[in-house]
Amino acid sequence: MRSCAHQLPSSLLAITTFISVLSACGWQRTSVSATQAMTASLPTQAPATSHPPSTPVPPLLTDSASMRIGKVIPINEGFPFGLAFARQMLWVLRRQTSFLPPGSILCIDPVSGQTVGESIQVDFDPWSFAVTEAAIWVAKNGPAAVVHIDPETREIVATLEIDASLVAADAHGVWVSGASENAANANTTWSVDPLTDQLVGTPIPVGIEPLQLVAGAGAVWVGAHSGPPAITRIDPATGKVLATIEVGFGIHGLAAGPDSVWAVDYHGQKVVRISPQNNQIIGKPIPVPFPPYAAAASATDAWVGVAGISEDADPTDDRVVRIDLRTNTIVDTIHVGGHTIAMVFAEGSLWVATVHPSLIVQVIPQALTR
Repeated sequence: MRSCAHQLPSSLLAITTFISVLSACGWQRTSVSATQAMTASLPTQAPATSHPPSTPVPPLLTDSASMRIGKVIPINEGFPFGLAFARQMLWVLRRQTSFLPPGSILCIDPVSGQTVGESIQVDFDPWSFAVTEAAIWVAKNGPAAVVHIDPETREIVATLEIDASLVAADAHGVWVSGASENAANANTTWSVDPLTDQLVGTPIPVGIEPLQLVAGAGAVWVGAHSGPPAITRIDPATGKVLATIEVGFGIHGLAAGPDSVWAVDYHGQKVVRISPQNNQIIGKPIPVPFPPYAAAASATDAWVGVAGISEDADPTDDRVVRIDLRTNTIVDTIHVGGHTIAMVFAEGSLWVATVHPSLIVQVIPQALTR
């Protein structure tokens, strides 16, 4: 695994910043004792609204030239680590600052900005998650496993005992992937039957040290950090590798829009756009004026947020840039109040999860003159 010359300050290490950036800097996933078994049903905790004195005051944010700030939702406990949009709701994967159990999932009404029901708790430290209309899938940090949660009953209905810490899902299926430190299924991706909760077929070889796994743009995309770094494109119907796309840098962030895939280079401060039609990079790499991490894309735009860690970025930097797909250039910048850790674009809004402070920020893009 490649090491970084910079070191993580203790204040940011306390909030785990980013999956791939920390992995790239030699940070290891926190181990969880194998004796900590997952329960068959999920306990719940009181809603955040029952503790009004501890609710932080959201910062005052301002609109940019082409983006408007909508709702600003403080995360009252722990910090957000992932975002998903399904069932007309925004879902937030939440971890503890101690990296210890429990992890939790919040369901937020995007219209009101209020949490719906009680948080779903899992008795492990989560690493990634995916949400579909029928299920919630959560991958475990440490001795890895993946759990299947029924979003209606909010109970675990199955546990996949596979050493995989990445999970992705869409209407067509579920996929899990194991990184290089996992011995049994290192550098592979598996298909999961969501009806039987069983692994399907054989493991699919991918690049060394997969750090990102997304489903979208008609395929499953696995971003590797090492050896040579590349994106593996998998046909979700057959499980066959359709292409291996070398981008020249370790994949730290990965996003799939309707018609484009975006790979993020933290160290080189750039992003590249990949065409799902021919599996080729479109145009030249796009320079980003900060070390980037999280990304999201719509049919017309892409967004990349600052990874505010160590000496590579201003610790007060909270920028998100907007890229016009027509020109492949940055056209606007907005401030979101914290360091970006996850993004998702859904139904006309970009939702941004930040740490330091822990927020969910709605960014509403306005139409550009095209």
